[in-house]
Amino acid sequence: MRRMKAVASCAAAFSLVGVLALAACSTAADGGGEEAPPAVQVVTAAEAHDLMTSDRVVVLDVRTQQEYDMSHIVNARLLPHDAIDAESAAAAAPDKDALVLVYCRTGVRSAEAAAELAALGYAQVRDFGGIESWPYATVDAEDGDGAGTVDNDGLPVGVKGVCGKTKPVPEA
Repeated sequence: MRRMKAVASCAAAFSLVGVLALAACSTAADGGGEEAPPAVQVVTAAEAHDLMTSDRVVVLDVRTQQEYDMSHIVNARLLPHDAIDAESAAAAAPDKDALVLVYCRTGVRSAEAAAELAALGYAQVRDFGGIESWPYATVDAEDGDGAGTVDNDGLPVGVKGVCGKTKPVPEA
């Protein structure tokens, strides 16, 4: 009989420990009542390219100015990884609800930058890795002055060029 009581006491103790552990994990996971930043999604270069040609997006290059000047994706805005704060992010991507695509050279800085942007309240951040694995057109330093922006003056009203393709400009 004593043995059954001891087993029952141990079972009750383990149950209590388990409940407390789960409660602690739940509190830690939800930040103790604070809302967690949105998760960053990782997408492939092909998926990012499709988003660039079909949606209203902000493309952020989080490399250094020198790396950006050497080569970058068409229409990408420079937001150096080591300079990301609320002010610089707002200057590069003012709409926190817009789709934001982030890249760097190999994918390390873009993952960190994407997490920082999500923590700053950006709701739709996608990390597509590095320009080294980007199989589409880029703007290179040898392309000359004005490299990096697409001249849309020759296109019909309501159409812009993105990654060598044209698409309608979404209504604001």
